Amino acid sequence: MRLIKHFAYCLLLPAGIVMAEVPRQECLGRLTFDVPEAIEWATYDAGRTFRISTGGGHNFSSKVTAKGDLSAYDYHGLVVYVSDVVERSEFDSAARYRKGTGSLYQDELREDIKIKRFRLSEFPGMGYSQEVIASLQEEIEELEKKVPLAEVIEHDLGIPDAYFLGGQIAPTEAYLYRNQRVYYFSMGKADRNSAEYFKDLVSRFQPRALYEVPEGPGICMPYGFIADDGKTAYSIKNSLRFTSTPNV
Repeated sequence: MRLIKHFAYCLLLPAGIVMAEVPRQECLGRLTFDVPEAIEWATYDAGRTFRISTGGGHNFSSKVTAKGDLSAYDYHGLVVYVSDVVERSEFDSAARYRKGTGSLYQDELREDIKIKRFRLSEFPGMGYSQEVIASLQEEIEELEKKVPLAEVIEHDLGIPDAYFLGGQIAPTEAYLYRNQRVYYFSMGKADRNSAEYFKDLVSRFQPRALYEVPEGPGICMPYGFIADDGKTAYSIKNSLRFTSTPNV
C-alpha cells in the first residue's frame, strides 16, 4: 500500500518539477569522478594510428595536441596507447608498419656490415694496428648477431582481432581491435613467459564506452579497462577536454 501511495504522489507532481539527473561519471586509473558536461579523451588520432608503435603520445587532432600523456601498467614496463575510432584497415596497417620497420632496420644493419667489411679489407694495407683491425671485426660480428634479432615475428596466440609481434622467442607488442579502436600494448621487459602474460592481460581487458565505469577493481584508461586485484602498480596521465570548448 505504501508503494502505491508513493507512486500516486509522484504522478501528482507539477509538470515543471523533474527528478534530478544522476551525474555522468568517468574513470582514470583507479579514480572515478563526476562529469558535469560532455567530454572527450585525447587518443592516438586516426591519421597516425598506422604508426602507433612509434609512440609520441595521445592528442585530440593533428593540430591540437596533448602533453605528457602516458599509461604504464604492471611490472613488465607495459605502455598502452588507445586510438581514435578507425577502420579495420588501419588496425591491419599498424601491424604491417611495425613489421616493415623491422625489415628496414635489418637492411640498415646489412648495409652497415657491408661498409665495415670493406673498411676491414682495406685496413691491412693502410698500416692499422692489429688492435684496431680486431676491434672492427668485433663490431661486424655484433652487427651480424643483430640482423636476425631485428626481424619482427608474428606470434599466434589464438586470440581473434589481435596481432602479437616480437622477436623469435616471444611477443613484445600486442595490437587489439575492439569497438573500432586500436589498443596497443608494448612490453618493455619481455621474457619467455611474455606470451602467457599477454593472454592473461587480454582476458582481463575490456573496451568501454565513454561514461561507462566498469564494476570491480581495475585500471581505467580512455575507452578501456583492465580488471585486476586492485594492487597492481600503474602510472597514468591522459588529457581530456569539454566538447563545448574544444580549443580551451
